[in-house]
Amino acid sequence: EALRVPEDAVAPGAAAVEGAPQERYARQCTALLGKIAELQELLTAMGPGANAGAVRLRLVELERRLAEAEALRERSARESGAHRARAAALEQELAFARGAREHGERQLRV
Repeated sequence: EALRVPEDAVAPGAAAVEGAPQERYARQCTALLGKIAELQELLTAMGPGANAGAVRLRLVELERRLAEAEALRERSARESGAHRARAAALEQELAFARGAREHGERQLRV
């Protein structure tokens, strides 16, 4: 399932202004959530006996993306109502991503 920023999270008329901060922010969120989803899928698909180096690389990348998402979430929580909706969406996806990270870490312990 692809992760997306909810349409109602974009302020009305924000997309009409080319390069508006809200539009850039929405693109950032969408790209970041897509990468996190991709990493989650890769980690979830790695079963017992997976290459430990590959799992570690995916975990490092996921950690970096989670840190980016946390920073976006914190920034959006301080912004307008539209940003608050995005922050809520990011928070939900971060919870899922943390689960994938834990799965990857368990794979390393096996």
